[in-house]
Amino acid sequence: MTASFGPAGARPHPAHWIGGQKPRFSGMIASIDIRERDCLSAPYALPFPRDPAYGNRVVRRRFRLINHAGRVEAHLSDEFHEMHCTLWHAGGIITDIDARAFRIPTTACPGAAVVLRELIGLPLAMPREELYEKARVRRNCTHMFDLAALAIAQAARPHEAGRVYDAAVPDETDAPVTVIVECDGQVIHRWLVRDHHIVEPEALAGRPLLRGFTRWAAETFEGDALEAAIVLERTCLIAQGGPYLSEAFTGRTLRLNAVMAGVCHGYAEATLDSSWFIAGARRDFTAGVVEQPVNFFTEDHVEAWTEGVTCRSDTGSQALSGDR
Repeated sequence: MTASFGPAGARPHPAHWIGGQKPRFSGMIASIDIRERDCLSAPYALPFPRDPAYGNRVVRRRFRLINHAGRVEAHLSDEFHEMHCTLWHAGGIITDIDARAFRIPTTACPGAAVVLRELIGLPLAMPREELYEKARVRRNCTHMFDLAALAIAQAARPHEAGRVYDAAVPDETDAPVTVIVECDGQVIHRWLVRDHHIVEPEALAGRPLLRGFTRWAAETFEGDALEAAIVLERTCLIAQGGPYLSEAFTGRTLRLNAVMAGVCHGYAEATLDSSWFIAGARRDFTAGVVEQPVNFFTEDHVEAWTEGVTCRSDTGSQALSGDR
């Protein structure tokens, strides 16, 4: 079942930005220098077993942002995560924030919601390079923090009902693949990529994804076009998990994936030996993202996921170690 979290709101968009004149928009992300994010975006060779089904799927990610008076609801659904963030604001200041990680790959992930509350008291208009200060990013969950950052940006657009970003990254094997990000159903960026580099459009040929991305993206795009580019790059980041059977390490500690040590809340060095991988988080969204209604989740669900057991919901039987 596909959930509806409110009206997306329709805004005119060009069909795509794939060259031509530099797009210029106003807004919180009009200027950005978040080079420290690149420390989280290096291509890694992960230690998991290879997935023999790799090559036939599409990794998809959706951000749904909904404006209310003094509040933004933000939801993230992708192959590995389901998260929700509610951000309250008044007078241009973040007054409260609540985040929940419902479908997650490790037991360390839910604790990031507590860390995220350090954003309370910050201005909505804080320059993004300050928001993404290196130490703050590493303290937080990468994906939950990105969700909160999009909520902050949405709060700065009070006259807009909301927006939905959809990004798609096909499995890459022996040929370049086309990656796409849409906003409210209209394509903003369409890139042909190979080995973490853009092949087309010609104007962007050779530009890197992952490490080094934010530097050139900030120089090339602004506003909505930059926001969409970051969503697409982040989808390329999680697509790095596509070739692997990530749940093969269920019940084992995160120390087994020590290549990621220190990059985020989940992989904090202090908890690598006391947090472990859990089953049931991964979904195949090749045919399209399936958003789980927020009211489906209960505290029992979240606890069961992190404990690796099966529970039942009020809406029917749900095996947390299996598919929906």
